[in-house]
Amino acid sequence: MNESQTKEFRQFLRQSKLAVLSTVNTLNSPESALVAFAEDEKLNLYFQTRVKSRKYANILQTGRVSLVAGWDLHKLVTVQMEGIAERVEATRFIKQLFVDKKSPSTQEFLNHPDARFFKITVEWVRYSDYSTKPPLVWEHEL
Repeated sequence: MNESQTKEFRQFLRQSKLAVLSTVNTLNSPESALVAFAEDEKLNLYFQTRVKSRKYANILQTGRVSLVAGWDLHKLVTVQMEGIAERVEATRFIKQLFVDKKSPSTQEFLNHPDARFFKITVEWVRYSDYSTKPPLVWEHEL
């Protein structure tokens, strides 16, 4: 990504709170779930889930995930991402990303004993802005 695209992508992530996360189960069937996420300055994404969730089991098997964020009908910008998810410890830094930058209401979920945190290293991104003519669409492997 060039500097302008990185800036657009970073700004989009900062304004987004939710994404649809997709994983694949042991039968190679897709499973999707809406998740709250936060991002760091290196454009890694973080989310939490419970140990009994389907996505938790799926990620432990393959680590491969895809996400889609952006469905505001007024902004007409969407981002598709693919990457590798790995379990990480629930550090103070990660929890602060959620509480300070995204949604203070998530704090009650962050300290749940069954909560587990994942870091997604984004490997591919497609950014689409349909509010412009012609639409601004670019994609990159990272």
